[in-house]
Amino acid sequence: YYKTFMWPAKFWYKLYEPAIRRAAGMGKVPDQADKAAYDRINSFYDIAIIGGGAAGLSAALSAAQSGLRIVLMDEHATLGGQLLHLPKQQQDLEQWRQNTIASLQVADNVTILTNTVCWGRFDGNTLAAHEVIDGKVRHNFHKIHAEKIIIATGAIERPLVFTNNDKPGVMLASGARKLLNNYGVAAGRQMVLFTNNDSAYKTAFDYHDQGLPVAAIIDSRESRSEHLFEACQQRGIPVHQYSVVTKAKGWHGVRSVQVSELKDDGTLGASHDITCDLVAHSGGWSPQVQMASHGGTPPIYDEQITAFVVDQQAADTWSVGAAQGQFGLQAGIKQAMVAAQAACQALACQGGEVLIPAEDINGELNIEPLWSVPAPSKQKNKQFVDIQHDVTVADIGLAHKEGFISVEHMKRYTTLGMANDQGRTANVNALAMMAGHLEQSITATGTTRFRPPIAPVSLGSIAGREVGEHVRPLRRTPMQEWHERQGAVFVEAGLFRRPQYYPIGNETLDQAYVREAAHVRTKVGLCDVSSLGKIEIVGPDSAVFLDRIYVNLFSSLPVNKARYGIMLREDGHIYDDGTTSRLADDRFFMTTTTAKAGAVLSHLERCLEIDWPELQVRVSSVSEHWAAMALAGPQSRATLQLAFPEMDFSQAALPFMGLAHGKYQGSPLRILRVSFSGELAY
Repeated sequence: YYKTFMWPAKFWYKLYEPAIRRAAGMGKVPDQADKAAYDRINSFYDIAIIGGGAAGLSAALSAAQSGLRIVLMDEHATLGGQLLHLPKQQQDLEQWRQNTIASLQVADNVTILTNTVCWGRFDGNTLAAHEVIDGKVRHNFHKIHAEKIIIATGAIERPLVFTNNDKPGVMLASGARKLLNNYGVAAGRQMVLFTNNDSAYKTAFDYHDQGLPVAAIIDSRESRSEHLFEACQQRGIPVHQYSVVTKAKGWHGVRSVQVSELKDDGTLGASHDITCDLVAHSGGWSPQVQMASHGGTPPIYDEQITAFVVDQQAADTWSVGAAQGQFGLQAGIKQAMVAAQAACQALACQGGEVLIPAEDINGELNIEPLWSVPAPSKQKNKQFVDIQHDVTVADIGLAHKEGFISVEHMKRYTTLGMANDQGRTANVNALAMMAGHLEQSITATGTTRFRPPIAPVSLGSIAGREVGEHVRPLRRTPMQEWHERQGAVFVEAGLFRRPQYYPIGNETLDQAYVREAAHVRTKVGLCDVSSLGKIEIVGPDSAVFLDRIYVNLFSSLPVNKARYGIMLREDGHIYDDGTTSRLADDRFFMTTTTAKAGAVLSHLERCLEIDWPELQVRVSSVSEHWAAMALAGPQSRATLQLAFPEMDFSQAALPFMGLAHGKYQGSPLRILRVSFSGELAY
């Protein structure tokens, strides 16, 4: 789309962009406030297991026997993964699933989160998960801290790329099987199955066994699995070996497919049409390696399964089952159990054994790669690689022609993998096509970087309850209520609301500040500055520490005197400024700006912890301990004398930058003679 709608330029904002955004199906931000409630939950576990299929259930059950705190997350409402899509005849596996779930539900140390997608992994084994619930609270945002992580996220079926593969009636074989076995819905009246691996045959068998016609199985492989071929013969299902579906035909949906034989050189041979209204296709399975990749473990290409898997196990993370390219049921369960036992052992505990079902599901794909079907000659229809973003085989070729040889550049030029599924179905096919253009291996071509979130997350769940007045906590000075009673107009200052002016009657800001400034210049004015940061620095090396923190010296500052100081960043720019008073030889009182109060305290702590750990200094915030007021104007000294008649505020007793100590209603009082307005001030 970078080369379209370029002229005339003035049409872009009023015509082209609005039309494109409408066509893209982008949602509109609602005008009304969201009435739903959202929560954010922080939790801590010893072992977090992502994925509730057979491998995830096995890992959870094994780890649960250790007594450690376990959390099991799955994005679906029901645990079981691919076990949920089996035909009703496989009752033994269904019973194993139910028994395993029942054992986990009665375990006090196991938390099960269904309808929860884990969408990101961050430093320190922190996981972000999005839970959808039915109630007053709509979504929960879980921030999960785990010692060990077991990734059992399974694999996603890849499509095959052929002409018109975006028509209604073209769907993944696993999707058609799920509709049939889970919901009793036939995806079509007559199926053609198109595959390059063994796993898709189960879909054809399930449809046939339910009395639904299977017109043919189109298998692109030159070799065949004899046990599957015999099963097809027993059912009377025709198998077209070393053939491909070159084109789906039909206007509003599939009515037939064009099937062509493959020649030894990979070109198309003789072709014929087969009537059908459903094309179930499978190009293999891609393990979901996103969560492992978030942790910094790079995926590598596995030629045996024609997909990317995790290269190595990190010290605190294990990938198991289909997520690690192990598609067999019994083998995946054993792998998950071993991983759980290793995780428990790393935490000085012992994981238990898990009953392995007697019935197995063969995980051998026997796959032969087919990244895209050769297009029929003189055809103008498109072959889609990324169906949601309409990225075609031709777009991949154009990206290569334009010089985008990096996978990241190709992704952004074509928008491949930038739709809702984040490239789960499209990436491997596209990367293989790109490798073909570059005449190099898929391993050398690499894959794009996976970034969170890997699934859509509602903004409401991220915000939680922090909306409206709760977006940020409001900090209040001791005089806040007084300001409100005087009708002050406030302005934000960090987390505080500071008075901007006090209007009289219908005064505007311009009128009020002129009146208030004139009053200060001729008489006296008072300002609440309690929001300034206040930090006490105590210890025998306090003066040396401040000499290093500020650009000017503080070791020469006498007791009960103050000095203005400037802090610089490492690049020489001003970081913060304020006055610091010396209370004793080893004790200082620092003030900072309101906005930088927290940052300056963190800066001081970092310097003491990392840069100068040999200094004997302690810093602590006392911002909440002291109210603070600035008094300025020609009559400020007289005002202070009236307020505190027992104290001496003469020039000799309290010179410029001097500090006096007193009491006010039993509380300590500090009065510093310092001016920021040019007037006599305290």
